[in-house]
Amino acid sequence: MAHLGLGPDTGLIAAVQIGVVYIWRHGITGVVNRFSSVKYLNECPVQPNLPVYLLVVGSMGLVRVLNLLWKQFRRRRMRKNEGIELDQEEEPDIGNGSGFTDAILNLFLLAWFIVGQFWTYSIFMPKFEAELLNPHDYCHKNVYIFTLIHIGFVYVMLLASIMFLIALTMCAACPHILVKPQR
Repeated sequence: MAHLGLGPDTGLIAAVQIGVVYIWRHGITGVVNRFSSVKYLNECPVQPNLPVYLLVVGSMGLVRVLNLLWKQFRRRRMRKNEGIELDQEEEPDIGNGSGFTDAILNLFLLAWFIVGQFWTYSIFMPKFEAELLNPHDYCHKNVYIFTLIHIGFVYVMLLASIMFLIALTMCAACPHILVKPQR
């Protein structure tokens, strides 16, 4: 069998890097979403649901990260108690409800994301300051711009995931491109 020139720890390093990006994305943006939405909770009267959208997305992002960290902690503790090496393969946890909880949370976040887009684009580019004649026809600039940035970031991450899967599929379909011929 041909050698790809990759070390034995390459897959582990890639998995750790992806995990760090995932935790950073959901953890940091969750905290920022929560604080920005609480600070400006009443500062978007033209669409009062936008700060609530940011608050819920931030909170659920933190719940996802904490759930992921708890599962990793529990898995490592269980493996340590059973004397299993951390780099050995393990059977997936079936029947503990974790997969069901993740699926429900993901479906909720998808539905909430779609609703949040509707709320955001229904008031596309509102007035950012209250006017004397129409004091309820504005949305604070930070709330609206941060919501747009959040939606854009989700699409960028989705596009990056799709591009990664396409690259992975191409590598699997055409391994001769990566494999150095043996002579």
